[in-house]
Parts: sequence; structure tokens; C-alpha cells
Amino acid sequence: MRTTGLTLLTIGIAILAFSAFSMIFKEKDFKIGRVEFDDPNYKEISWVPVLGGLLFVTGSVVSIVYRKQEKI
Repeated sequence: MRTTGLTLLTIGIAILAFSAFSMIFKEKDFKIGRVEFDDPNYKEISWVPVLGGLLFVTGSVVSIVYRKQEKI
């Protein structure tokens, strides 16, 4: 369970550090002989930074609670 907490902690830090990322999709418009005309579409995927904070706090709490239980 401590591994789950550390994983949540790491994902939370990553979401807080990178709040969005961009992807490029290329669509083929048309082709004349060997010449192709592409239309790049830029799409930005973003998520709420509050989700990163929530995962960070949850991962921290889970890690600390299960670390204390392993010592007993």
C-alpha cells in the first residue's frame, strides 16, 4: 500500500509540474501525384491543477500512515 501512496505522490507532482501538454495531429487534406498536403491540428490537453494537489496530499497521507503501521 505504501507503493500506491508513493505512486499517487509522484503522479500528483507530475500534474502540478506539467499542467498541460500539446499534441499534433496531421490530417491529409489531399494528394496530387506525389505531393501531399497536410493540415496539422494542434490540440492542447490540460487538467485541473487541483487534481494534482489532491493526489499529492492523498499520496503523502497514504505513505505516512502505512509507514507508521509497518514499524509496529
